[in-house]
Amino acid sequence: MMGGSNTSTNPSLDNPPSPLFFPIPLGSFLESVLTAHLWRATVNVELNRGWNSRLGFSLQAGGPTGDDTVISAIYPDSVASRCGKLRVGDVLVNVNDESVEDMKTADVIDLLRKIRGIICLTLLRKLD
Repeated sequence: MMGGSNTSTNPSLDNPPSPLFFPIPLGSFLESVLTAHLWRATVNVELNRGWNSRLGFSLQAGGPTGDDTVISAIYPDSVASRCGKLRVGDVLVNVNDESVEDMKTADVIDLLRKIRGIICLTLLRKLD
Protein backbone atom coordinates (compact mmCIF):
# COMPACT_ATOMS: atom_id res chain seq x y z
CA MET A 1 0.00 0.00 0.00
CA MET A 2 1.50 3.31 -1.02
CA GLY A 3 0.39 6.70 -0.19
CA GLY A 4 0.00 7.44 3.51
CA SER A 5 -3.10 5.60 4.52
CA ASN A 6 -2.67 3.51 7.66
CA THR A 7 -6.00 1.73 7.36
CA SER A 8 -6.13 -1.96 6.63
CA THR A 9 -7.57 -3.22 3.39
CA ASN A 10 -8.47 -6.57 4.92
CA PRO A 11 -12.13 -6.41 6.01
CA SER A 12 -11.77 -9.49 8.23
CA LEU A 13 -9.23 -7.65 10.38
CA ASP A 14 -11.23 -4.44 10.50
CA ASN A 15 -14.53 -6.11 11.38
CA PRO A 16 -13.93 -9.49 12.99
CA PRO A 17 -17.02 -11.69 13.03
CA SER A 18 -18.93 -11.69 16.26
CA PRO A 19 -18.75 -14.94 18.20
CA LEU A 20 -21.67 -17.27 17.81
CA PHE A 21 -23.90 -17.61 20.83
CA PHE A 22 -25.83 -20.80 21.45
CA PRO A 23 -27.89 -20.59 24.62
CA ILE A 24 -28.16 -23.90 26.44
CA PRO A 25 -31.62 -24.47 27.89
CA LEU A 26 -31.59 -25.59 31.51
CA GLY A 27 -31.98 -29.33 31.88
CA SER A 28 -30.63 -30.07 28.42
CA PHE A 29 -28.53 -33.10 27.57
CA LEU A 30 -25.53 -30.89 26.77
CA GLU A 31 -25.72 -29.20 30.17
CA SER A 32 -25.73 -32.56 31.94
CA VAL A 33 -22.73 -33.71 29.88
CA LEU A 34 -20.83 -30.53 30.74
CA THR A 35 -21.71 -30.88 34.41
CA ALA A 36 -20.73 -34.53 34.59
CA HIS A 37 -17.63 -34.54 32.41
CA LEU A 38 -16.05 -31.11 32.14
CA TRP A 39 -16.61 -29.72 35.60
CA ARG A 40 -15.88 -32.97 37.43
CA ALA A 41 -12.88 -35.26 37.76
CA THR A 42 -13.16 -39.04 37.65
CA VAL A 43 -11.64 -40.76 40.68
CA ASN A 44 -11.06 -44.51 41.01
CA VAL A 45 -10.88 -45.88 44.54
CA GLU A 46 -10.12 -49.41 45.69
CA LEU A 47 -11.32 -50.41 49.16
CA ASN A 48 -10.52 -53.71 50.84
CA ARG A 49 -13.37 -54.74 53.06
CA GLY A 50 -12.94 -57.60 55.48
CA TRP A 51 -15.71 -59.97 56.53
CA ASN A 52 -16.48 -58.12 59.75
CA SER A 53 -15.74 -54.54 58.71
CA ARG A 54 -17.92 -51.70 57.50
CA LEU A 55 -16.99 -49.48 54.60
CA GLY A 56 -17.58 -46.42 56.76
CA PHE A 57 -19.42 -44.00 54.51
CA SER A 58 -23.04 -43.00 53.98
CA LEU A 59 -24.87 -42.43 50.72
CA GLN A 60 -27.86 -40.28 49.80
CA ALA A 61 -29.63 -39.18 46.65
CA GLY A 62 -28.52 -35.81 45.29
CA GLY A 63 -25.80 -34.46 43.03
CA PRO A 64 -26.22 -32.65 39.70
CA THR A 65 -29.33 -34.55 38.64
CA GLY A 66 -30.88 -34.94 42.08
CA ASP A 67 -31.05 -38.69 41.51
CA ASP A 68 -27.32 -39.40 41.74
CA THR A 69 -25.90 -41.46 44.61
CA VAL A 70 -23.67 -39.11 46.60
CA ILE A 71 -21.31 -39.74 49.52
CA SER A 72 -22.86 -37.81 52.39
CA ALA A 73 -20.54 -38.78 55.28
CA ILE A 74 -17.25 -40.56 55.92
CA TYR A 75 -16.79 -42.03 59.38
CA PRO A 76 -13.52 -41.95 61.35
CA ASP A 77 -11.48 -45.12 61.79
CA SER A 78 -13.21 -46.90 58.90
CA VAL A 79 -12.04 -48.52 55.68
CA ALA A 80 -13.09 -45.38 53.76
CA SER A 81 -11.35 -42.91 56.10
CA ARG A 82 -8.12 -44.97 56.21
CA CYS A 83 -8.10 -45.04 52.40
CA GLY A 84 -8.21 -41.23 52.35
CA LYS A 85 -9.45 -40.92 48.77
CA LEU A 86 -13.21 -40.50 49.28
CA ARG A 87 -14.75 -37.06 49.82
CA VAL A 88 -18.19 -35.96 50.91
CA GLY A 89 -19.99 -34.86 47.74
CA ASP A 90 -18.41 -37.48 45.45
CA VAL A 91 -20.96 -39.03 43.07
CA LEU A 92 -20.81 -42.83 42.81
CA VAL A 93 -21.05 -44.03 39.19
CA ASN A 94 -19.58 -47.57 39.19
CA VAL A 95 -19.13 -50.38 41.70
CA ASN A 96 -16.73 -53.12 40.52
CA ASP A 97 -17.16 -52.01 36.89
CA GLU A 98 -20.98 -52.16 37.16
CA SER A 99 -22.74 -48.87 36.46
CA VAL A 100 -24.94 -47.68 39.31
CA GLU A 101 -25.97 -44.43 37.62
CA ASP A 102 -29.49 -45.69 36.87
CA MET A 103 -29.94 -47.44 40.22
CA LYS A 104 -31.84 -46.01 43.16
CA THR A 105 -29.61 -45.09 46.11
CA ALA A 106 -31.24 -47.77 48.29
CA ASP A 107 -30.33 -50.40 45.68
CA VAL A 108 -26.72 -49.16 45.57
CA ILE A 109 -26.55 -49.45 49.37
CA ASP A 110 -27.87 -53.03 49.19
CA LEU A 111 -25.28 -53.88 46.53
CA LEU A 112 -22.43 -52.50 48.64
CA ARG A 113 -23.61 -54.37 51.74
CA LYS A 114 -23.29 -57.69 49.92
CA ILE A 115 -19.75 -57.24 48.58
CA ARG A 116 -16.71 -58.41 50.56
CA GLY A 117 -13.03 -58.19 49.66
CA ILE A 118 -11.84 -55.70 47.07
CA ILE A 119 -14.41 -53.08 46.07
CA CYS A 120 -13.56 -50.77 43.17
CA LEU A 121 -15.50 -47.51 43.09
CA THR A 122 -15.60 -44.97 40.28
CA LEU A 123 -16.59 -41.51 41.47
CA LEU A 124 -17.21 -38.10 39.93
CA ARG A 125 -15.75 -35.27 41.96
CA LYS A 126 -16.49 -31.59 41.67
CA LEU A 127 -13.33 -29.72 40.74
CA ASP A 128 -12.08 -27.26 43.34
